[in-house]
Amino acid sequence: MYSLRGKKIIWRGLLFFAAIAIDQFVKFCAVKSLLPLAGGFLDLTCNENIAWSIPLNGFFFFFVWTIAFALFFALAMRSSWNIFLILALAGSISNIIDRFYFGCVIDYISIGSFPMFNLADILITGGLSVFLLQTFNKQNKKGLLPN
Repeated sequence: MYSLRGKKIIWRGLLFFAAIAIDQFVKFCAVKSLLPLAGGFLDLTCNENIAWSIPLNGFFFFFVWTIAFALFFALAMRSSWNIFLILALAGSISNIIDRFYFGCVIDYISIGSFPMFNLADILITGGLSVFLLQTFNKQNKKGLLPN
């Protein structure tokens, strides 16, 4: 009934929306104080800045986000919707939902002196990191990178 490509698109779409839903659910639980204190790693903050609490607000924030979103989308389209780019895009969309709804991003994981973060940040950082590693590995196998 569905082609293999059609099934992949459906599964990747489900993954995209599931990642957003899970992150939003965990943030909801964090805001409502429903998360267990997992060994002191959970805390709650409303981060008005961008990644790693770097201050960037107003027009510049939306400018940077628009550029990043366009790059994510372009990369995802060129790579046949690589699953790791889908996760990174889902994380960024989830954080944008927070920014529109709360005026900030809900962060709830606190580890040492590292800036607080959330599941969406893990999806963004992990997804882009694995995608870039895959890309460089493919180019290296093709002999496109210098030795």
